[in-house]
Amino acid sequence: MELHGRYRLERMLGAGAGAEVWRGHDTLLRRPVAVRLLRPERAAHAQAFLDAGRVTARLTHAGVAAVYDVGRDPTPFVVMELAEGPSLAARLGAGPMPWRAAARIGAEIAAAIAEAHGQWVSHGRLTPGKVLLTGVGAKLIGFGGELADDFDAAARDVRALGGILSACLAAGDGERPPAALTELVTRCTRADPAERPASGEVAALLGELADAANPPPEAPVPLRSGTARWTARALVPASVAAVLLLGAVAALGQAVPGGLPWFGHPPDVAAVPPAGTVPTPPRARPTRTATAAPHSPSPAASSLSPSPTPPSSPSPSASPSASASPSASRSVSPSASRSLVPSATPSKSVRASKSVTASRSPVPRSPKASR
Repeated sequence: MELHGRYRLERMLGAGAGAEVWRGHDTLLRRPVAVRLLRPERAAHAQAFLDAGRVTARLTHAGVAAVYDVGRDPTPFVVMELAEGPSLAARLGAGPMPWRAAARIGAEIAAAIAEAHGQWVSHGRLTPGKVLLTGVGAKLIGFGGELADDFDAAARDVRALGGILSACLAAGDGERPPAALTELVTRCTRADPAERPASGEVAALLGELADAANPPPEAPVPLRSGTARWTARALVPASVAAVLLLGAVAALGQAVPGGLPWFGHPPDVAAVPPAGTVPTPPRARPTRTATAAPHSPSPAASSLSPSPTPPSSPSPSASPSASASPSASRSVSPSASRSLVPSATPSKSVRASKSVTASRSPVPRSPKASR
């Protein structure tokens, strides 16, 4: 069976006095849903059935089963969130319940009712069968309608919650509940609506009792032995792979010269002088120049440079020495080019050149010796 060409009914989950609940599938959004179908004998209440679905669609709370769609095909239906889990009525019939669990369930129911009352919506038919115990907490189904001008509707929901808490404590495991919880149940079930606490107050008190009864763990839960074993097994291949990779890199650096420029070369370390010392600046190299200085020439330089003195008559003893002038000029010229810097005394190179010239000049022979 398919409704509106979209919701396919798969199997029935339960049935109540006024409607049946089916597990369905939304073929458009591809998700499981719960579909409530109005019984044929309740056809006269079709409009109230659809109005209750539209009112519930305004509630967005974790403790309320969300409503997705309402319509007729031709049977009136309401498409809701699929809340999987047993009802509170089934849980009470299964065995005793500790008062701590009862306080936690009561706190979740009271929080959902307080949210509905803030939206001017009342449940109207709150019973253990309308509470589903899912994996994410208690969820309420079957909201009746708006508060409108009925000022006692919220108080009736609080009294119905007190009855649920009383039934949970009656099915206790023998441990005595705290006096604060027993007193709260008594206040919720009083006959006068004005003497009953508000749903928000009930939610706060039950939340404090539930938190005090179930404190959070102080230390984190250690890893299971199986998880630690698999973690150690995963680290072994990773370590082996890292060693093989380093070995391959080292082999490449040795086999291929220059393959890894950084392999085998220690990093350059800058020399830092010790503290308290002043670094010596590098000495500049002297440059040799062949240009004459602009100052007055030295006596050695003046003796080597040609002078414009008038020629004198050559003497017989000076003529042989004059013939050796080419050799003297060749021997003196290198030394003279290096000693062009002005100085106060004749340089050693000039004196050396004079001695060399004198040694190489021929000794004059007398006419008698030649004969």
